[in-house]
Amino acid sequence: MSSTWYIYCLGHNPATQITGHSAASLAVDRIVEGFEDHPHCDFVIIRVSGGPVEVGCSGKTDVCSHTEPEWVDVDWLKLLRYFDVIEDDDLELARLRNRHTMKHWTPERLHRLRYAL
Repeated sequence: MSSTWYIYCLGHNPATQITGHSAASLAVDRIVEGFEDHPHCDFVIIRVSGGPVEVGCSGKTDVCSHTEPEWVDVDWLKLLRYFDVIEDDDLELARLRNRHTMKHWTPERLHRLRYAL
């Protein structure tokens, strides 16, 4: 099954899909070019192959210092989102969440991606 790479703008809540591309490199190039309607927005790339498979942080944010997309499995982001949503005093759960937090996947970004995941 082939994949499509969609660019999502996280400047909206929930995130909105902007474009779709046949290759990750094309999506990255499009983000670098910029979007007239989204001059200062935060973007991610979601690879879809039947359903969402992985998400790439574009590095075009204030908290990220990378220049190439950094990819993570959608299942992992769903778990991170779950840990942020539940209210639980379980110390083991808190340790797991804190051990695996990645700076690009803040609760706010995950909340905006909730429907895309």
